[in-house]
Amino acid sequence: LGALDYFVKPVDGKLLVERLSRFKHKPGPGNGVTDVLVVDDEAANRVWLSRILEPAGFNVILAAGGKEAIDLARASPPDIVLLDLMMPDVTGFDVVEALRSDPQTRDTPIMILTARHLTEADKRLLNGHVSTVLSRGSLGASDLVSLMKDVVGKRNGVT
Repeated sequence: LGALDYFVKPVDGKLLVERLSRFKHKPGPGNGVTDVLVVDDEAANRVWLSRILEPAGFNVILAAGGKEAIDLARASPPDIVLLDLMMPDVTGFDVVEALRSDPQTRDTPIMILTARHLTEADKRLLNGHVSTVLSRGSLGASDLVSLMKDVVGKRNGVT
């Protein structure tokens, strides 16, 4: 049957805890915590997004700029990246390019959340490299959370 252990009733509480501690639960797609890397140079935006995402079950990792985001993503690839485009030094466009060129992060979904009006050239740069481009203020908090869960679910094969 594939049993790794068994108990005879009545079960001793200490023995139960001892035996269960030998097994480590590995979350599978759809039932684990989702790591989201939030990248924005504006502290207020990072705080706002954390307040929305953490209660929805996301583990929020914050980056205040593009270089920090690239370093964090390479060190421990997140399940999804929520990225602002307009940042000093290393822009969101640079982050997209860096993550897509790295085999560890190549398939990580990237959602853009920006106040910038995208030109046709911007759209061409992002086309095929990001999951979604959202205008800041275009979605409510619950819609953003739902969309992020959908994107991660599709990546993990959960519909």
